[in-house]
Amino acid sequence: MIDHLHPQRLAYNEVEWCTTKLKLLFEKVCKNSIFVLRGGGNVEYDIDYYKSLIEGGYVKDNDLWIFWMKTESHSPNEIRELHTVCEELKLDESKVVFINGDLTLDKNYDTKFNCIGFPWYLLNDKENLIKNKGYNPYKFVKYQDREVLPSKRFINLNGNINKPREYILDRLEKFKNFGYISDLSKGITLDVSLTQKELLENLAGGNARFSDPNKNVLDFFHNDSYFSIVQESGGGWEAFDQDKICGYFTEKITKPLFYGQPFVVIGFKNSLKFLKEMGFETYDDIFDESYDEMETWEERTKAVWKEIEKVLTLPDREFHEKLDKVQEKVIYNQRRFFAYDGYVDDFITKLMKIYEKTSISI
Repeated sequence: MIDHLHPQRLAYNEVEWCTTKLKLLFEKVCKNSIFVLRGGGNVEYDIDYYKSLIEGGYVKDNDLWIFWMKTESHSPNEIRELHTVCEELKLDESKVVFINGDLTLDKNYDTKFNCIGFPWYLLNDKENLIKNKGYNPYKFVKYQDREVLPSKRFINLNGNINKPREYILDRLEKFKNFGYISDLSKGITLDVSLTQKELLENLAGGNARFSDPNKNVLDFFHNDSYFSIVQESGGGWEAFDQDKICGYFTEKITKPLFYGQPFVVIGFKNSLKFLKEMGFETYDDIFDESYDEMETWEERTKAVWKEIEKVLTLPDREFHEKLDKVQEKVIYNQRRFFAYDGYVDDFITKLMKIYEKTSISI
């Protein structure tokens, strides 16, 4: 059961994203000592609760202590404070594991405890979709088999604003009639991208997604646009402390994967490299992807914009020829998103190695 007095405790038997394989793993290595930390600089380690677990005998000598900041990638303060927690609880740091979304986490911090990067959003979004909507619910239909082709060239979703997003949004202004753009920091939602006529037609047609504001309407906008401009979390012209992070993915990249769209990514260095390592295809048929290896957010953002601008200024015939050629990639990526869980297997392997190593030493 969820412990409402101590919400950090991960109730892994009650969350949709926790697969059977993960439940079996946690049951073995950290049954009562796995905790979810809230990101955004607001983390507070519940030291009194951890002490009560130890004093009550709920944590075995060979159990791992796992602290999981599942939605974040940049955690210097949390890692620094965790050292203090270990000292106060007199924990053997070789049995302590810190997890976040930075896939190069183990290389970015010099710690005595163990660090593992895990792409939580890929797992969470996949499992939620399968359980609530079924396997591959937004199956891509090739353009030549559609009754109506997409009316927009792109979709670009933005929540909190930062320098890279501001840079791209400013330049997309002259192409706003070519795409769907949201900027929640200014109260601009996708609904206003539809004309009054289009909204009325959808309502008249009984489209429940539009009559119920609680329904997800993003499938309409993704289906009605050709490619996605993904602006990942993090970033800033002076975000030097984040430049070393590689391969951090949120729901922003999962959307074009499961909705079925080509994409370009403004994100951390080597984002595309990590996607390829997970077996996904990227779209070098459309964009020059050398930006992925550039060192700073500023360099990558400006390079990506040049590629976006090239595509948005293509004549219609050339644009559609490029998009037609990548349809098999889109279909493959969509299937891969739902079928692949190699990152879960890798995670299990890493945790078991830590567990077996520390268990031997007892």
